[in-house]
Amino acid sequence: MRYDPFMAHPDLDRLLGWCIPFAQNCLKKRGEFYPFAATIHSDGELGPLAIDDGNEKPVPSEMIAGFTALIKGMVPSGGLEASAICYDGRVTVPGKEKQDAITILLEHANGECVTIYLPYVKKFLRGYQYADVIGTAAEKKIFI
Repeated sequence: MRYDPFMAHPDLDRLLGWCIPFAQNCLKKRGEFYPFAATIHSDGELGPLAIDDGNEKPVPSEMIAGFTALIKGMVPSGGLEASAICYDGRVTVPGKEKQDAITILLEHANGECVTIYLPYVKKFLRGYQYADVIGTAAEKKIFI
């Protein structure tokens, strides 16, 4: 399923197609989610990643830094094609104030790098309402 016209590589689409439903499911079940990540290797295998710093309430910014370091450390061994780091962030939606957003940093070994935002609001009674996906070019952090 293609979520964003900015991305040309199918690996980034696959990662996005895995991250968004996972994050939405976490929001639905728990009302929040901690950062998580996934990679795709040259054999096409998509693999989720986890880190545990031992804290019961990990700091999201530290988790994002940890995932970045972990994935970056996988690059020299070869075979890593693409990565995604997903977290609960915020984005300015045109014509509106800042909003909560499922935020996914996607990067491919071919140089493509984009940040995707899926803005959302919690409904009064229950559930979430999602807005249109926003994509922006991003700075490479993994395949540099």
